[in-house]
Amino acid sequence: MKQLVIIIFILAVGVTNLKAQSYSNYKITPTSVKVKKSKTSKENSLDSRKVQSKIEYLKNLDDYRKKNNVPEDFPKFIDTGNPKKDLDNYYKAKQEWIRKNPERFEKIKHLNL
Repeated sequence: MKQLVIIIFILAVGVTNLKAQSYSNYKITPTSVKVKKSKTSKENSLDSRKVQSKIEYLKNLDDYRKKNNVPEDFPKFIDTGNPKKDLDNYYKAKQEWIRKNPERFEKIKHLNL
């Protein structure tokens, strides 16, 4: 039994050693390296549609804000024509307002603003 275990061990070490040798002979070529592909135009258009729908939603929140008693000084989305920058500015303004008004935010945090 002890001899069988030793033989299995030797075989396992030998196979591992052969694998290591075969990897050391492996040459890296431009075609052997996988590169993450950039987004396709279809994926980009889906992202832009998501951004556009988010902007449309944020632009039309006035009635929703009034019905749900959102404070008047809560930031509003401002559309300057640069969608990603506008969303970033809105998010930053919202975070700043929340930081300054934690108690008031607790009352409206369940809303989709």
